[in-house]
Amino acid sequence: YSTRCRDPVNTCPPPALPQYAPTPPPPPPLPASPAPVPPSVVLVAATRVGIALSTEYSNEFPASNCADGNLETLCASTDEANAWISVRFASATPFQYVAVTNRGDSSDRQRWLGRFEVWLGSSFGDASATAVRCARQTSVPLGAGPFMISCDSATAPVPAGGDVYVTLRQVGSTASHPRSLTLAEVAAYAGPLSPSQPPLPPVP
Repeated sequence: YSTRCRDPVNTCPPPALPQYAPTPPPPPPLPASPAPVPPSVVLVAATRVGIALSTEYSNEFPASNCADGNLETLCASTDEANAWISVRFASATPFQYVAVTNRGDSSDRQRWLGRFEVWLGSSFGDASATAVRCARQTSVPLGAGPFMISCDSATAPVPAGGDVYVTLRQVGSTASHPRSLTLAEVAAYAGPLSPSQPPLPPVP
C-alpha cells in the first residue's frame, strides 16, 4: 500500500496492478489429417478366347502373337486395304476398355498403324451395319502404349450369353496404297481408369 494511505477507517484503494501485454488468443486447431490416398485402381482383364487377322504376313507374325501377353512378339498382316485384327472375348468377362499396344521397336514402323476404327460385333472382322463402332477414324501418338479406348461390351450386338468380338480396322488405305497392320497386343479390361493408371495386369 502507498505510504500516504493513513485512513484507519476507510479501506485504502488497492494498489495498481502492473500492466502486462494482453494474453494472445489460443492458436486455431490444426487441420484434420488428409484422407488416405485410395489404392491404385485395379483393372480386370477380359478373357480372350480367339483372335484372327484379315491376312497373315507370315508364320513368324501370326495373329496369336497379339494375344500372348508378350510385347516382344508381333502380329502382322500383308499390305492390303483396311486390314483388321479381331479378338473374341468370353461373354462371362465384360469390359469397358480396349487396350491397343503398338510395336515398340521403331517409331517409323509405329506410324504404320495410322488411322483406325474399333468395332464390337458378333464375328471376326465384323464392321457391318449391325456392329457397334466404339472409335471412329482414331489415331494414337507415336509410342508403344498401351492406348486405352472406351468400348463397353454391354453395347455389343450379340445375344445374351454370346461372346463379343472386338475388331480394330485400319481406315484410309486402298488397294493402290495398301498398308500393313502390325501390333504387339490387343486386350480388353473392366474397371474405371485413373489419372495415373498403373501397369496393366497380365491378360489370360
